[in-house]
Amino acid sequence: MACTTLGTGTPLATYGVYLSISVTTSKRHDTLIPQIRTTLCLRAVLKPRKLQLLRWLVHRLERKLGKKSSGDMNKAKAASGIDGRGFLREAFTAEQAVLALQLELSAKSITHNGVMGEVNEQHFIDVLRKYLPKRYEVAQGIVIDSNGATSDQIDIVIFDHQYTPTLLDQQAHRFIPAEAVYCVLEAKPTLSKEYFEYAADKAESVRRLERTSVPIQHAGGVYPPKKLFPIIAGIVATTVDWADGLAGETFAKNLATLQGNRALDCGLAVSDRAFDTFAGALFVSEAQGSLAAFLFRLLQRLQTLGTVPAVDWNRYGSVLG
Repeated sequence: MACTTLGTGTPLATYGVYLSISVTTSKRHDTLIPQIRTTLCLRAVLKPRKLQLLRWLVHRLERKLGKKSSGDMNKAKAASGIDGRGFLREAFTAEQAVLALQLELSAKSITHNGVMGEVNEQHFIDVLRKYLPKRYEVAQGIVIDSNGATSDQIDIVIFDHQYTPTLLDQQAHRFIPAEAVYCVLEAKPTLSKEYFEYAADKAESVRRLERTSVPIQHAGGVYPPKKLFPIIAGIVATTVDWADGLAGETFAKNLATLQGNRALDCGLAVSDRAFDTFAGALFVSEAQGSLAAFLFRLLQRLQTLGTVPAVDWNRYGSVLG
């Protein structure tokens, strides 16, 4: 245990004292009040003079802790009060830095490409789960339709799990009904022409599947079948191959070649920028805060899609008949 001195040259450990310091916060009238609690555990019976000296040392320690904590424990609160927008920007920049560090660590420490890919997929899945509402499930999977046709294995699927069950789950393997799918993403080491083509093929394997939609019974009657929305497709990666990044013409030209079922609607390079075509035209974010731009613009797009269609389960059942 490290010894603490307070100007007297006498370490507290000399008197057999263990200091246990815990910092908690409580909310009182929307103000976070730091509370410093110091607990002393005496290991032996002390003589009066030593006990008196000990109490004086503890008093000094409490005063020092109080002064330090009152300033240090509220940096985030102070920042949000001075510049709320700047506070959010810095907080999400830190979140992005953590993700970048996780991806860099896997690249430098995992020697098997397949395992590294799975680890990186999970990092992106964890971030999406953290910020998307609970109505959206995020997982790896294969998409299946009522004819029994299946997609390729998809790295990241954002789908409805509230109204639509997954099928034949085995550990991490699952079939996701096509009607439940909102978005599919591929997680790759970098953004490049090769990986764009790869992600486009994966998107096509999902979009070509048949989706059903049946009327929905409700207390006042019947809602007509919901119109099918276009499934979002994209790609996420650590870096970008093009020298001019996502702000350059090379990226835009490669993206424009992907059309129809092979179109990529959004993407992110953690070390660079985010992009999407949700509003019709190509949007490219700034490098700083690109993770936040990707997440919130994707969330906005998901909200516009509404709920998934009601599945015709009789169609699925007929495959088994």
